[in-house]
Amino acid sequence: MRSTATRVLIIDDDPLIRTLLVSALRKECYVAVAADGADGFAKALDLKPDVAVIDVNMPGWDGLKTLEAFRGDATLRKIKIIMLTADASKQTVMAAVRAGANDYLIKTSFSKAEFYRKLNYLVPGTIRESPHLNEPRVSAVDPAAVTGNDRGEASQDHSNGSRGQGATQAASTEDALAASSQNDAAVESQLQVMIDGWE
Repeated sequence: MRSTATRVLIIDDDPLIRTLLVSALRKECYVAVAADGADGFAKALDLKPDVAVIDVNMPGWDGLKTLEAFRGDATLRKIKIIMLTADASKQTVMAAVRAGANDYLIKTSFSKAEFYRKLNYLVPGTIRESPHLNEPRVSAVDPAAVTGNDRGEASQDHSNGSRGQGATQAASTEDALAASSQNDAAVESQLQVMIDGWE
């Protein structure tokens, strides 16, 4: 691990997800984990992570409450936040973006390469260049672009520094969200396949 390794805090009540993300990051980053929002907030105050990955659906402090706590604290409000959700509904994603999330990942459809690209976009140099990063580009979210509508226009392609792809970008975001909805049993099965494939 590099001496200047990016500090990543993973806040998720699902041990399978925590294992998956720690496995993806442990060689390049300093990784801390928490099983709920309140514990994650306390750990963040101590660790001051560069990035926090926060699950949306957790008992107690859910992801949105945790995100609001981060954004309301003077020492944590600038931390980059990636929301992690199995609920691929447009409403859930947009609520997270409006609350201050920098980006999001859908649990049932993201890949290691996508995760790495999002981290590198938010904190350049987090993951060193690898063949995985040459796969197709992903969009990142610019919360400043959210105007209160419900159509998903917040999704922006930052890979070339340009902003806004209009209705085409909005439609592709909605299509991706709709296509990734699955029931709980299928989610658990998909996550196990992902862990097996990521190792």
